[in-house]
Amino acid sequence: GICWQGGIAATHVHVRSLHLGAMKMILEQEVDLVALQYTPDVPIELEDFKKTTGIEMFYDPGLVNMQADIDDTAHLAASCDLIITVSQTMLHIAGAVGTPCWVLVPNKPDWRLGMEREYMAWYGPHLKCIRQPAEDEDWGPTIEKVALALADFVGKREAA
Repeated sequence: GICWQGGIAATHVHVRSLHLGAMKMILEQEVDLVALQYTPDVPIELEDFKKTTGIEMFYDPGLVNMQADIDDTAHLAASCDLIITVSQTMLHIAGAVGTPCWVLVPNKPDWRLGMEREYMAWYGPHLKCIRQPAEDEDWGPTIEKVALALADFVGKREAA
């Protein structure tokens, strides 16, 4: 599962969101992708991403949008092997349903994510914080770290 935008202006959407194209290194791996993003422009973003990269992902607006039944959204999240998300609602859903989740944490995080913790305190080790370098607002090194970790994750699952 994948989410790339979180928050509103008052909660620093500009700090904790990415353009979907910035996540290409993660998304070009041999995995089945599920868009869990719930913002209104998701269909357009997914179509543009597919046109530029050839990468397609499953998206059902009936299961994931601002009017969707949260139980349906939680069920979809629970069916994922892993969720990679920015700081937004989906990290809490993943934490609640026990789906492993990697959170892309900005260098100026919300207090709940803390400044140094590897895991989010409420949800334990299945919710891992992967942090943007403190001295840099570039997401590139964080995306590369996640892409390498995902390749390792997939390799271990295939070997099992």
